[in-house]
Amino acid sequence: MRLFQGLGPAIAAIRQEKGLSQGQAARRAGVSETAFSHWERGARVPRAKGLAEILAGLKCTPYELEHMIWRLHSNNLRQMAADLGLPPPALDDPGAVPARRGSILKYFTRDPG
Repeated sequence: MRLFQGLGPAIAAIRQEKGLSQGQAARRAGVSETAFSHWERGARVPRAKGLAEILAGLKCTPYELEHMIWRLHSNNLRQMAADLGLPPPALDDPGAVPARRGSILKYFTRDPG
């Protein structure tokens, strides 16, 4: 599902920034370490309740999660451009614009669009 592309790496990056092991993060979220591992690896996509538990356990907002997805995606695009000998792409910071169609935030706000 394209909406969740990059979700697992973003969860892992936030967890690592906070200095937590996978087990610690899973316990804080109140989920099994196996489930947390599946979500980080992208083997499974959490339901709304699971995603809310992850965010609560990481003490992270949906906005912070979306921003991390954007940061990782931007870094990947910059690296691809560098590998191809192209100039870096001009990228906008999603924190400066309202949530876009397809945004992870719609998962929480239940926007029908």
